[in-house]
Amino acid sequence: MNDIKQFIESKIKYSNYWKDTVMENYNQLTQKAKGDVGEKVVGDFMKERGFEIVPSKKYNDVYDKCINGTKTEIKFSLSQDNQENNFMINHIKVNILWERFIFYGWNRDLPHQIVWCTAEQMKSCWKENSWWSNQSGEGEKMLTSSNVMRWINSPYTNDISNWSVEHNNYNKILEECMND
Repeated sequence: MNDIKQFIESKIKYSNYWKDTVMENYNQLTQKAKGDVGEKVVGDFMKERGFEIVPSKKYNDVYDKCINGTKTEIKFSLSQDNQENNFMINHIKVNILWERFIFYGWNRDLPHQIVWCTAEQMKSCWKENSWWSNQSGEGEKMLTSSNVMRWINSPYTNDISNWSVEHNNYNKILEECMND
């Protein structure tokens, strides 16, 4: 039994990598809690830049937050395997019902990677590239290892500094998000 414990402990290099950081215990969270952390990180980030954040009305809705009236899906990942800029994006539903998607890649020492894309950009990327693979079937996509940085640096994404949401009917859209 002691061999099993030592074997398991040898596999916990991930948590040691994040020791003494705000993400030290992130790997011990449930999948739902990890999603909640990502939504908080992105929500706080966008609020600091003056955007209005309205959460979806129910868990596992078709979007995570309305950001200035735009239905937005959020994904968050810590750099993987003790390597900066090595992320994973998973559980992206092919049946897109959000308007924009934000990915926040958290590095330990390098600057974080924060990009967004429209639903149209995401669909074009899927159609024109083989970077994304099916996850639990054809209804969900995932992106791993060097393909994440390939996508981040592609024309299919936009730097978060370029998020300037302008709607002709902003109040109507905001009201829809709050009533969903």
